[in-house]
Amino acid sequence: MKHIEISLIACLLLTSCADEIDISKLDSQQFITMYAFASSNDTIPIEISAAKHLNGKSSSLIIDTVLCNTNGDTDIVELVGRDTINGIIREKYNAVGKHGEGDKIDIMIKGQKMPDVYASTVIPPFANIKTCIMDTVSYKGSLHVRFNLELSDSVFCHHYAVRIVGRYTSDDGSYVKNYQEIETSAEPFLNNYSEISMDFSDNNGYYHNMYIFNDETANDGKIRLHLYVMQQFWMEDYKVELFSLSPEYYIMLKSLNDIRNNTLGEYGLSFVSKSYTNIINGIGCVGAFCKDETVWMPVFK
Repeated sequence: MKHIEISLIACLLLTSCADEIDISKLDSQQFITMYAFASSNDTIPIEISAAKHLNGKSSSLIIDTVLCNTNGDTDIVELVGRDTINGIIREKYNAVGKHGEGDKIDIMIKGQKMPDVYASTVIPPFANIKTCIMDTVSYKGSLHVRFNLELSDSVFCHHYAVRIVGRYTSDDGSYVKNYQEIETSAEPFLNNYSEISMDFSDNNGYYHNMYIFNDETANDGKIRLHLYVMQQFWMEDYKVELFSLSPEYYIMLKSLNDIRNNTLGEYGLSFVSKSYTNIINGIGCVGAFCKDETVWMPVFK
């Protein structure tokens, strides 16, 4: 998930699973929105923007220092871009250092006319795909490509996400890739349906097709997933991406899913879904992940 829709999320962040946001302060204080997702890569992208006030005005963005520490050691932080989107000022930084599973990441922003903004996370254990077998089956009267996936469940990680990428060759000879929608009704780890939600036609979608799940129902230290995607005759091959997620990243994705799937809320028939932030004196999320993926698997037609 390389791009977060900052303006949308900032407007939706009215309550938090970690801290309550005082809405009245959004018109009287400068609020910073920050997103950063660490992994085992050397570079941690950090995106900072001025939060948009409820009156439609944007805060100024005057950053003096961005600090990133890994287990107490200071990373090199570089400003790599600055732009304005829909009137919101945004700055992009890269924190460069050695990062790996189990590392504690601390990020702090110091600026003018604002309190210090701070957040931390821990990079989770590496996600490990043990086996993945692809075949074609009929499901609900339609042909689907099925992925039988087995992964090792770490005792130190409880939150995961899975994503399927399909690709085909375009007219100019280059590959076109897109993330596939998974039929969640076929996999208990992914479907969140209850009799109530089905009766009232709530959706069961996933933000940017990142299908999150936890290991609450896992047995013998293994998780087995049966992932179905609708067969598309133009798709040439697929690969499966598996992510282990820090609790912060998981909760953020879950809160976005809850907002997206709150069909009843569109008609004023349910409570407003809670949003999540773990940023002290700010809005957004600092989380972490590790990723494993299969090779490209060709479709046999």
